[in-house]
Amino acid sequence: LLLIIFVLLAVYLLGRTYLAEYYFKKSLDSFVLNQPQKFYDYQRRAIVTNPYIERFRLNFSQTNLLIANALARKAKQPVKEDELLIGRMIKTAIEEAKAAITLNPQKASNWENLGSTYRNIIKSAKGSDAWAISAYRRAISLDPYNPQYRMSLAGIYYSLGRYDEAIQIFNQIISIKKNWS
Repeated sequence: LLLIIFVLLAVYLLGRTYLAEYYFKKSLDSFVLNQPQKFYDYQRRAIVTNPYIERFRLNFSQTNLLIANALARKAKQPVKEDELLIGRMIKTAIEEAKAAITLNPQKASNWENLGSTYRNIIKSAKGSDAWAISAYRRAISLDPYNPQYRMSLAGIYYSLGRYDEAIQIFNQIISIKKNWS
């Protein structure tokens, strides 16, 4: 009886894992076929089916951010519905980035994704600059020899007019990677 229960549980869990991967693959196929609604829906289904895969969360975060950016660029004077949709997309992007961090807080690229998400909304969301800086600092602490995280952080400082801090980070990059063009 215990063996049967174990086998049924294993089949159920493996089935959900396989189904989530299937949905994710279908999302990629939909992207190639230029079917944006199916692309989005399949990504969401993959997460609902197996919410414990950080790769799904990262991709869905980036997808939502791309959609929000595209909507913002498309509508020079967005109507209220567009503003609400853009806000919902940004909120989902942040939530999914945070979910990936919850799944694996020791992975620097998860923190970089959160920092990138906040960096993209600095002009439109108050306080997002502090969140972006914090996320990039965490990524740097987890992977101190990756110059890309420092470059992104220096870019934020530069765009905020905090030039001394940007120069300090650029100097750190030079000391870490002397031959990095």
